[in-house]
Formats: sequence, structure tokens, C-alpha cells
Amino acid sequence: FPSHDRRDSEYLREQGYLSPEIKLNLKRYQTHKGDWVNSARVEILAGERTRIREVSFPGAQYWPEVKIKKFWEEQASEQLQTGFYDEASQNAFSEWLRGQYIRLGFVRAEITNPRASFKNKGRDADLEYAIKEGARVYVEEINFSGVDENEAADLLEQIETKQGSPFNPFQFTDDVRKITDYLHERGWYQADVINRDSEEIVNYGTDRTSVKLNVKIRKGKYITFNRLVIVGNKVTKGSVIHRKSPFSRGKPVTPNQVKDFENVLSSLGIFSSVKVRPVF
Repeated sequence: FPSHDRRDSEYLREQGYLSPEIKLNLKRYQTHKGDWVNSARVEILAGERTRIREVSFPGAQYWPEVKIKKFWEEQASEQLQTGFYDEASQNAFSEWLRGQYIRLGFVRAEITNPRASFKNKGRDADLEYAIKEGARVYVEEINFSGVDENEAADLLEQIETKQGSPFNPFQFTDDVRKITDYLHERGWYQADVINRDSEEIVNYGTDRTSVKLNVKIRKGKYITFNRLVIVGNKVTKGSVIHRKSPFSRGKPVTPNQVKDFENVLSSLGIFSSVKVRPVF
């Protein structure tokens, strides 16, 4: 029975009823056959839902509190939007807001889960999110190794992270993917950023307000198409497969081409399985 009480209490708390009263009445009686039976009666008094009265954001400097309050309203659950306490949604906003600060270069921003101050015997609550923005970090340098100057200049054009701009680690992670995709589409089929998971790719300055980005690239071999080798087609003619090929002799082979070709052959519905891969 205690586990049921706990589940009921947790459910009511999720709905904004923070002080429910749950009574469990146990009764033991004897049937007309002489058997003893235990019965339980659960009485739940939910009480009043707690309403949110005020929300504050001490420590905010980059955005005014009125702006952050608007973010809070936009991200709030339906329950919170209607003015009722919702601990899960309130806490989720802390992590969401921290993500927004990080995207703007405040990589050490800290936002606590809200501290609730209850009023009127728990019927009202004020929420306070304590914010420590920290210093904003800017990109001082972006360096590429493993490619020539012209390729490095092309890669700088492809990525969103720019020298002199606030450092957004989320965007930089996406930019690393863009770098490999760009090289793949130009025939460097095996190209990879070999230090993508290393701490050395991002070097913070001593004052933690600047960062140098050092991207190490291994291009591998430049791959062009020579010929199509077909294995396992016992019934289907090779000409059918050749007609679907996107490759041209002497032209670069890209991962997207390989994947698309495999999908096209699979969609024909005449093969039990299809695997397309380059043979170097």
C-alpha cells in the first residue's frame, strides 16, 4: 500500500497539488464462511493547486528579466502557462536557458533550478532562477592542418563559426561535420577530422575569454570512379544495375552517391539485400 500512496502523491505533485493528504483505512472482517479478509480504503484529499505568483531571474545581465520571462512563458508546459506549479517544466527551463547562453558564447553560464518560496500556506509560490553568466568567449583563431591554403580558405567559407565571433560549441560541433561532408563531396572519400574528440581542438586562452580552434584533417586518398563491379546478381541482368548507377568514369565518388545508389537498388524490390561500397 505505501507504494500506491507514493505514486498517488507523486502524480498529484506533478499536477501542482503540493500538499495532498492521503488517508489509508485498513479493515479486517470475517466472511459468513469464517474466512478473514483484509480490505483497504484510500481517501485522497488533493487540496488546492499551487499557483505561480512571481518569477525572477537575479544575475541576468545580457538579457533584461522581462525578456527572459517571455522565454519562460514560451517554453512553459500547458500547466505552467495556465499559472499552476509544474516542477518538471520549471526545471527544464533552467537547462534550456543555459543552452541559449552557451550558443551566445557564455560557455560557463550556470542557471540553477528555481528556488520556490511558498506563500499563503502553499497556495502561491514565487520562483527564483539564479543566473551566473560568466565571461563571454570569442573566437581568436581558426587553424586547419592537413589541407593546403586554398582548401583552408574554402573550409572557412563553409562553416558558421567565424574568427572574432562569440564561440558557440554547439555550432562548432556541427561545423566539424560540415568540414568532413564538404571534403567527401569533393572526392576525399576517407577525409576525417582526426581530433574531433580531442581536447586540443578547442584551446581556451588563460583568461577564458578567447579560444583558438585547431582542426586536424586527414584527407586520405582522392577517389574517382573506375568501373562498377557487380556480385551476386544471379537473376537480374547487370545492365539493369548499370542504368541506375550515378557514377561517371574519372569523376569523384562521394558517400552520398554511394548511399543514394544503394537506396535506389533496394527500392527496386528485386534484391533480398543490397550493399554498395567503394573498393580502393
